[in-house]
Amino acid sequence: MRPSALLTLLYAGSLASAGALAADPATHCRADETVVFQCSPGRKLLSICAMPGRPGASYRYGAPGAPELVLPDPAAPDATALSANTLTFAGGGGAFLRFRRADYSYTVYTALSRGSGEKAGLVVTLAGKRIAAMRCRGAVQSVLGPDWFYAAKIAADGDGFDLP
Repeated sequence: MRPSALLTLLYAGSLASAGALAADPATHCRADETVVFQCSPGRKLLSICAMPGRPGASYRYGAPGAPELVLPDPAAPDATALSANTLTFAGGGGAFLRFRRADYSYTVYTALSRGSGEKAGLVVTLAGKRIAAMRCRGAVQSVLGPDWFYAAKIAADGDGFDLP
């Protein structure tokens, strides 16, 4: 085979592979759910999923295809409280969604500010103390905001949230 034909074949193969990789990103949400928020804070995947027309949302975190933590826990759904609110600051704003279970809280956020640009991620607290703060890497999907909070009947969070 001529070198130029081999290069053409390799190039075409690499484009086909790139197309396969560029397909829809992995998600923990089922086909009948809406992706409310999704990103990858590293090797794991964080998905917030909701059933259209139903109140609430589900938090799923872990390796693609194998969530390690699901809230609310299907075995004890009433053990998880869900709340949300918006953030307002000079030159920007944002929104957050908080899942609380026992002494833990898992807060997913998105924000945009003139000085810091776009931010999105997850903050985990235990008994009010921050134990983890992870920023999203790469693409972020989000519909967090007052319209979605209202439609999903999410309670207003009065505790506030400070961006990491």
